[in-house]
Parts: sequence; structure tokens; C-alpha cells
Amino acid sequence: MRNRFSRIKALSLIVIIAISVMCLGGCSGPVSCLSFFGDGTFDITSDAPESVSTYSEDKYVYNTLDETSKKVYDELYEGIIEMESTIKVSTLDDKVLSDVTECIAADHGELFYIDGYSYTKTGLIGESGFKVSPNYTMKKSDRDAMQERIDAVVNSWLSEIPGNASDYEKSKWVYETLINRVDYVANAPDNQNIISVFINGQTVCQGYSNAATYLFSKLGIQSFVVPGATETGLHAWNCVRLDNEYYLMDITWGNANYGEYSDANKVSYNMLNVTSQEMNRTHEVQAVFPMPDCHSINDNYFYQEGLYFDTFQREKMGMIIHNGYVKGEDISIKCGNIEAYNEMKEYFIDNGHFTEYCGGLHRLKYVAYPDNMIILYKFA
Repeated sequence: MRNRFSRIKALSLIVIIAISVMCLGGCSGPVSCLSFFGDGTFDITSDAPESVSTYSEDKYVYNTLDETSKKVYDELYEGIIEMESTIKVSTLDDKVLSDVTECIAADHGELFYIDGYSYTKTGLIGESGFKVSPNYTMKKSDRDAMQERIDAVVNSWLSEIPGNASDYEKSKWVYETLINRVDYVANAPDNQNIISVFINGQTVCQGYSNAATYLFSKLGIQSFVVPGATETGLHAWNCVRLDNEYYLMDITWGNANYGEYSDANKVSYNMLNVTSQEMNRTHEVQAVFPMPDCHSINDNYFYQEGLYFDTFQREKMGMIIHNGYVKGEDISIKCGNIEAYNEMKEYFIDNGHFTEYCGGLHRLKYVAYPDNMIILYKFA
């Protein structure tokens, strides 16, 4: 009689849930899909291991979690890198488990061999709790072989960076390297993971973002993927810690093959190390974790390169334009406020005073980015 009751009880307490990892086809953005089968809530206790190794102490998103969620994160991540078929975790809260999977994806862009999870909530006597079954896309031996191929490419790229490079120089290198070496292709194979970047050379926003986190980790710089949306749909970009301050970068929007930047240079620096205030004009964060306040401009591209102005300075701006014209190079100037931007545009563009700094030039091609308060003067 007891055995029969136990079997009936076990059957009534099983819930199977499927989770797919974030999918950004054509850079439409990250989508976390949850499907729940079964009903009821159960007051049962997980029997997951009491201790587990910690691999993510240096990760931003990991450190935003409470101790319970950190433990689930550690249990799940350790199981994934060991490619365990079933992973026990110490929570019975569906939302905790769902949020942790998104947090791992944000911190660990290198996980190219998994594209989703399913898990079972069970009340079987002696083994109650969540059992997570990752959906691996390849065998462990194939994963290891692919990792070697990826790291060979990554190490070759990293050998180009001077040993004394600053944090800013490293961030600029990551940004430029991914744009110059990897094309934006909406339907690229494996575009949700770093295989598309380091092996195939074609990707979308998720691939760019994951690859950036991997490169930054190799450079000893903290970064993570930011899930969110723009006016064209769901999207992903990066947050990076440079010189103890946080900045945002969108490598996809820095690529001339993508969207509104198609008339600009191959590399647009508009989205290299910007503030939260600036990014929020065009991007909406949709993360389950809190974002840092990105307010510094010290490692912003324009500030570092002497192309940033808080006030309208006719002669200094004019000489920058002149130098670009003489060298036959496109040049961008960024303003720190809308007043300075409007004065710059009115003087050099609307009133045609660019001619004073570009002898013999009577027609100027330019691109204005009012959301970023930048004007690109095209001379190339």
C-alpha cells in the first residue's frame, strides 16, 4: 500500500519545463522562451549538493545575485562545463532557475555548445528538486576540438595587442577587430554563438556580444552581454569595466553593414564606451539583473581621441575638420550637450563655414547623429 501511494504521489508532483537560450535571429534580440507543463505548487526540498565550485567570482552579473541564486548559478554552470546530462540544482523556484540561466548567458558568452535547457520538478521520495537537462549541440569531444580551433584564432588575434596597452586601447582593439574581421550577416550559421565569429567570420548582435565578452575575459577585463531592444526589435550589446568605471558599447551598431550606419565608415565609433544616458536614448535594457550606472566619459572614444567638446569651440573644431580634409580622412566630432551640438551644426553645416577650413571645397558630405550629438564629416 505504501509503495502504491508513493508512486501516485510521485506522478502528481512532476512538472517538466523547457527553456531555450536567448535567440537573436537577424539581431532581432534576445528572447527567453519558457513553456510550463503541469500544474500545482509543491512544498518540497531540493537534494542538490551542499557545496559546489565557484568559477564566476570575477563576473559582474554573478555578483548581483543573492547567495541562494549564486549557488544555483554555480551548480548549473559547473554542470554545463562538465557537459553533465542531468544537473541537480538547489532551488524549487521556477523564476530563480529561469533568471539564473539568463545571468549565466550574460556572463559567459563562450558557451557555444548549448542552446537551451529542459528541467523537471519532481517529488520522488529521496530525490526531490529540480533536475536540469541542458540541450548540448555537440558531443564533449567535438566541443573540445572546436574550443581548440576557437582559441587558436583568439590567441592569434590577441598577439597583436601591445603588452602595455591601456584598458581603453584594449576596448578599442576589441571593437575594431570584431567589426573589421567579422561581417554582419542576418542569417549566418551559428549566429547565436562565438563559432560564427571566430570560425565563420559572419554573425549578428548576439554573436558579436558573446565574442566581445570572451575576448575581454582573455584580456583580464570584466564585461557582460546586455539583453534589450531598439526601435527595430530585440537586440544585444555589451557593458565593460575599464579603469574601474563601467561603459557601454554596441559593436553591431559600429558596423557599417548594419542599419542606420550604412552610410558611415566601416567602423563607426559612436557606440564605443558610452554612458547609460546616451545609450538609453536608442536602447532599452531588458535584463533580469540590475545594471551598473555608466556615467564616466574618461574612456569614451571621442574623449580619448580629443574629439569631444562640452562647448562650441569654432577654431579647435575647425582645425579638426581641416586636418581631416587635408588627409582625405573622415572625421567625427562629438558634443557633450545639445547646445554645443546645435551650434556646431549651424556654423559649419547650415551656414557653410566649413569652406573656411576646407580650401576649394564647396559641397560637404556629412552624417548627423543627433541622438549621440555627433557629426561625421566625410572626406575619404
